[in-house]
Amino acid sequence: MDISLPVSTWTRWTDYAQATSRSPIVTFDDKWYTAIIISIGVLFGLALPAIQRLLAHIIAAIGFEISKRWLTPAAIPDHFLDKGPKYLSTFAVVVGIAYTIATTFATNLAAGEAALSSSKICGAFGLRDDANTAAQDADALLQGEKESKAGQQPYIKTAHVDQEQRCPFVNETYCAGNGFSAVRFSTGSVDAKDIGINAGHTLSFNRTSICVPLDINAGFAKDLGGGSEIGKWGYELGSVGSEQYSPSEYTFQQYGDPFSFDVRSYTMSTYVHTYSKSRIQNYWQPIEALNVREDLKSKADRYSIMIMFVKSCRIFYKKSSEDPIFPARRLYPGSDLWFNDDSRARPLVCIDWVEICKRKGQCVPTYDETLDGDSDAFVFTRMALNKSSAYYAMVSRGAMGLDAQYRIKDDTSLPLTSQHPQWVEESRNIFQSSLSRVQFDAMDIARGARYDGNKLYTPKTPPKFDGQMCNLFTFRLPKGYHNMAIIPLTLLQFLVPAVLTGFGLQTKVMFSEERQQSPWFKDTNLLFVERIPGMIVRLLQRTPSAGVLAQDEDDAWNETPPTAD
Repeated sequence: MDISLPVSTWTRWTDYAQATSRSPIVTFDDKWYTAIIISIGVLFGLALPAIQRLLAHIIAAIGFEISKRWLTPAAIPDHFLDKGPKYLSTFAVVVGIAYTIATTFATNLAAGEAALSSSKICGAFGLRDDANTAAQDADALLQGEKESKAGQQPYIKTAHVDQEQRCPFVNETYCAGNGFSAVRFSTGSVDAKDIGINAGHTLSFNRTSICVPLDINAGFAKDLGGGSEIGKWGYELGSVGSEQYSPSEYTFQQYGDPFSFDVRSYTMSTYVHTYSKSRIQNYWQPIEALNVREDLKSKADRYSIMIMFVKSCRIFYKKSSEDPIFPARRLYPGSDLWFNDDSRARPLVCIDWVEICKRKGQCVPTYDETLDGDSDAFVFTRMALNKSSAYYAMVSRGAMGLDAQYRIKDDTSLPLTSQHPQWVEESRNIFQSSLSRVQFDAMDIARGARYDGNKLYTPKTPPKFDGQMCNLFTFRLPKGYHNMAIIPLTLLQFLVPAVLTGFGLQTKVMFSEERQQSPWFKDTNLLFVERIPGMIVRLLQRTPSAGVLAQDEDDAWNETPPTAD
């Protein structure tokens, strides 16, 4: 999947994700960045004479005071006085170069590595309902690739993991274990800025999942072979059917003994029921026993329930396993390896909650559009969360998304995780993938992924916000781009050379006679900066009522007695 995003050559924006600074940031590409560095060098080149004069006068003033108090003129080395200007010129060049590098690094570092998307097309796009089979297959491959990348380390962290939770269903006998075998994952309240939403008004969201394996002996697995045909099972966990597929009372049916298959792998079938959709829109209708307990529904509206049936096909294990999804309870004859002698597929269920909050206490499910009118950032965040669920973390990958699948080497599985049951590890990975999915979907919205002029994909963005979300997403800068904080850039790199040039200008006011005769001073005129103390003193000491002027600024510098007007 191409995740590149367009970046403006010159984009001035405010990074609201900065915890300490919200100053405007400018993003440049390499050619502009190089031009800025060159311009800074030119400015310091123009300022070098003034910098040299400033340094010369500072050293002369210090040397004059030291020699006046502690040294005789003979003690001053002649070569130091003669070659002083050359030393100062070299030192000024070194200082200028060092300053350019240091301030460039400082302003670049302060601005961070985030960039603001500048895509001309943005919004969510979905496959047309009447798309042909080839288009559906191509889209499934794209979704699978996205799920695979989302399976890597997510940007959003899981805040809470609670094991040994109570069975979430009204019929708790359907859960494997002792009724407290469920595991709960939650992000807590997450700032939408964490997924790249760049808006001044803070939004937040919360993702929660409860996963639990079903008890294979609870009575829903029906032997369709009548005992004479191994591996023919039907699972009565809710009917399935749609306009395209004939209805069935079984959620899932399987045929054949998986251990006899000439393949060493897991296979998986996944079904979902989204609570916000109508019965016609949902392919699977869960049985009443899988209804969520009332106390769980009262906290927040459910988003979806996903069930996946996992089968192990001719896999040998180095260790036995009592895992309800990945069992291996029997030794293979004549071997020290274990295998699963039960031909039934094992169901794992995950229930998802997804909320988006405008402010604390005002939260709605992502399918609720009642708050869409508030801001484009709210709509952007809601759409990015639309597919943050267990189902969309696994449906396109299937068994390839299982951690257990990666443990298979030839026909033998490496030991399953020992920290907790393998199904808990799979549930955790599913939840993590659903969080990463948010980031990938946000990126797709920012760049208008799969836009093709309504040929195969149609816009899903509310018409009111069409084109309003193209500059709301921040992402890591690609190679060839640089960020600079515009205010520090202006103050440090452009104004400083200009101020130094002004301070180093020579005035028509001359030094005192004593300083003119000193070998330390090579010129006779004050610099502008040397007149500033006298100007300040004169301003502070001026009393209009007395009509007496303060001592002149050049006299203040030269320490001569004040004269009356």
